[in-house]
Amino acid sequence: MALKTAWTVSIPDDRGSTRDGGDPLGFRSYANRLARELVPMLTQSTFQTRGFSLLCLGVEVAAKTQSEADAQRAFQHTERLWAAASVFHQGDDAPVAGKRRAKHLLVEAEATGEYPLERPLFSAPFPAGTFGGYRRSAAAFGLVKGATGRGTRFREVRLTKTGEELAKAFRSSAFPGIKAGHWARRDSVSPTRVLAAIEASSQTSDAELRALTTGMETYDGFHDRPLSRLRPGYCSRVAGCWWFDAAGAPAGWKNGEYEQLYSTSDRSTCQVNATGALFDAGELIGQPRRRSASVKVKVSDDKVTGVGGVALWGPMLDNLNLVGVADGRRLRPIGPGGYTGGECYRALVEILLAGGDFLSDRTLLDGPTQQLRGAHVLPSHATMFRFCGGADFGRVQKAAAVNRTMLARAWASGAGPSGGMVTVDPDATLVDTYGPDKEGSKFSYRGEVGLSPLIGVCGETGDVLAIRARSGNAHPGRDNAGFIRECVSAIPGPVRETTNLWVRVDSAGYQHAVFDTVEALGGVFSVTAPQRSNVKAKVRALATNPDTQWVPALAGEAKRGSEVAETPFVMGQGKTRRMLRMIVRRQRTSAGDQ
Repeated sequence: MALKTAWTVSIPDDRGSTRDGGDPLGFRSYANRLARELVPMLTQSTFQTRGFSLLCLGVEVAAKTQSEADAQRAFQHTERLWAAASVFHQGDDAPVAGKRRAKHLLVEAEATGEYPLERPLFSAPFPAGTFGGYRRSAAAFGLVKGATGRGTRFREVRLTKTGEELAKAFRSSAFPGIKAGHWARRDSVSPTRVLAAIEASSQTSDAELRALTTGMETYDGFHDRPLSRLRPGYCSRVAGCWWFDAAGAPAGWKNGEYEQLYSTSDRSTCQVNATGALFDAGELIGQPRRRSASVKVKVSDDKVTGVGGVALWGPMLDNLNLVGVADGRRLRPIGPGGYTGGECYRALVEILLAGGDFLSDRTLLDGPTQQLRGAHVLPSHATMFRFCGGADFGRVQKAAAVNRTMLARAWASGAGPSGGMVTVDPDATLVDTYGPDKEGSKFSYRGEVGLSPLIGVCGETGDVLAIRARSGNAHPGRDNAGFIRECVSAIPGPVRETTNLWVRVDSAGYQHAVFDTVEALGGVFSVTAPQRSNVKAKVRALATNPDTQWVPALAGEAKRGSEVAETPFVMGQGKTRRMLRMIVRRQRTSAGDQ
């Protein structure tokens, strides 16, 4: 069944906000994780469908220039022209970045008669603008080519056929009778003659939606149709699922109430509670000193919570005894007679589970939500700030030890990997920071200010095994070997003794220290080879040799027509000489593919 894309607008609650009212079960973080699995290139920045249209138009205008500097200037002018026209027509309601600065420049233009396109709207035009926010998702949807690499040059970015259709539809709808490329190459424009003539509406035309829908559906088909598989999975009458009739109404709805399609004994929670521990991971608390509240479902007009999910994770944290383990590690108490470190740490964990990003998101657990937390205390924002602000390396290591204990107890309860294999995926990630004097904030290789922590994840479960804080200018491959040891040490001993270890690393791990470490740990590794001259020569020789045996790839790659072949590869010289097995994948492409 092919994916059918539908477009809608966000629905705010009565207060005009979607922060709490739009998350009734407190599962925002899980929804974000699901979204990253289905359409991994979409972010919170790509909330305007016309952002893709503006990106394609800017690339089209930039492609007609003669140099990289002219291409960047043309793209920025296109973006500023659209932002100025949007603010000119919609004022403060314009859904564009940099509207505050554009509004100020429009006031100046009333006196001069010209709106300056040379004046920037924000300090970081490319990371914070349309190109930085939409380029990766636009490339994933097949709108542009050459926009996903590091240090992308505008002259290398090209529109695909779908991208050209989107740019054409945008020009026809928003710039009727106006040559957008001509005015985008000017230093200034007249607000009354040019900006007033632009149809700067946030309403996307039907032609634009058709082009963007084509790109998304093509992406879905190329990636094993993950979105399409959701529909038959959720619209079939299977145990534990609701099903929908042809009209789209839930067939389990009768007389204003839902009719359950499965018995209580079939629920997964009953099965989990009846399962014994798989190995000894310490005491699982059956009757904790403080418990989360029992849940009674009823309707009330004055006591509504947007984070009802605490009713699910509360008993889990009780049984894992998070507070007791954290107090046993002596996480710092706050003042004489104040909250213990375990109580503060539990509140911090709950803020993250509720989808919070900042300490101020403590409000997600306040009010009616507090009643679902039972007798557990909720430290104030100031207390949480002191708890986190006074953390040193020792306290961080104590918290990491608590996390390892929680991981072992959860895996002992049946949440661990199955199949005899544990996969460790270490990788460096970039985290943007804002504001001055943030410790560790440095310019990364992308030219953005932020941090570059190492994160190790279990490939089978998605659990984080270890995190190492690093400044933004840290090289992705720095001390990968030591971090791999840290990740493996977090795997519970009984699991490590009965499973095989596989370490997957990108090209940052292409180093002898990583290979030696994995072999010393008794594991196997797969590392992406960097595009060096000897690697390219080996790939070229394999591809041109008529005797090469190409075999179909496995799993989803086989559906795409991918084939793989292998060849011996020598890395290093002398004492560091190492024989490796190089696996090369090839895939047939058609006209227009990247």
